[in-house]
Amino acid sequence: MSEYNALCSSTSSVDLNNLSPIQVFIRIKPSNSNDPYEIIPFEYSSNNTILTLPNSRPLSFDDVFPPQSTQYDIFESIIPLLHLPLYGYNSTIFAYGQTNSGKRKLFKNDDIIFYLPLV
Repeated sequence: MSEYNALCSSTSSVDLNNLSPIQVFIRIKPSNSNDPYEIIPFEYSSNNTILTLPNSRPLSFDDVFPPQSTQYDIFESIIPLLHLPLYGYNSTIFAYGQTNSGKRKLFKNDDIIFYLPLV
């Protein structure tokens, strides 16, 4: 709980002028040795662009979470979105992905207890 309080207090002021109306984040799933599918090579750069497959066009995102990212890293980046309703703005967090790919785990984890009801 103390991690949550420290995180919220450090990001309690939201700069509404610098928030885009729509933000797109992507998390690269860590490889799993039990996964029967071939791993697709990718590269991502410091300007948050992911290049998938050789000879394909770059795809840009507001933020890219590499495979080693923790649940805390992701939660930390969405804190401003969770504060928007306090300023009278709508905010939606939408997790999309394959079944059992970890979408629900973002919000409920052993390391990060289900914080959304607390915000």
